[in-house]
Amino acid sequence: MAITGLQNQPETIEAIPDFDASAQFYTYGFDWYEDRILWWMLHPTSGEKIVLWDYQGSKKGIPQHRTHYRMNFWHTNNWSVETNPLSLEKPLHPYELEVDWMSYEPFESDSNK
Repeated sequence: MAITGLQNQPETIEAIPDFDASAQFYTYGFDWYEDRILWWMLHPTSGEKIVLWDYQGSKKGIPQHRTHYRMNFWHTNNWSVETNPLSLEKPLHPYELEVDWMSYEPFESDSNK
């Protein structure tokens, strides 16, 4: 199923010069609302919040109840990196994900105050 419209925001993300996720730590996060999930990262030099995905599609894709925090690393055969459109092959070696820290801050809407 193709992700379109409000399910696919932003449609593009400006590349960060010399970005290498394996060379240093980056700060990633998400804001989980009842009607959307906003995935983001902090720009490594400016600290600006860069929106990676602002999912506003079907509520079937947005948990409506408490859940566990999970992390995963995945590969797809139809999403190449911007600088190498032929980078669709699966990894030849296992990869590891190193996490320096994680935190959780509950969202409080105006109705909760």
